[in-house]
Amino acid sequence: FDKMTGSIGNTIAMLSMDSSYQRTRTRQRMIIGDSVADSMTQGAREFGKGILDGFTGVVMEPLRGAEKEGAIGFGKGLVKGFFGVAVKPVVGVFDLSSRAFEGIKNVAKGANDEFGAQDKRDLTFIGLNVSRGGSRAR
Repeated sequence: FDKMTGSIGNTIAMLSMDSSYQRTRTRQRMIIGDSVADSMTQGAREFGKGILDGFTGVVMEPLRGAEKEGAIGFGKGLVKGFFGVAVKPVVGVFDLSSRAFEGIKNVAKGANDEFGAQDKRDLTFIGLNVSRGGSRAR
């Protein structure tokens, strides 16, 4: 689920029309938590940043646009800011859920590694060793 929610978040983030936001988000997504707590903390940080960027963008994007292109830039910035306030918090929700699933997956993977079940095919199930074509486990 972490990849699915992350992909949905990536797709929705493109609607923000904010390339710097997309670059920053891509860099943040490269940080991988070691535990559920680490992943949830990162997800909460990304969620908060999405809300903050969305609401500050309503004011800042028109100002940046006006600075670069005058009245036309102000209009473009206004549209960009309103798209951002709608899109960025939603992306933050997907990032938070993606991080939660990522943390759970990492903990489960660590538990598998700890107990020696490194490959699913090596698991013994009801006396049969799956990796050996159904021969009896010893």
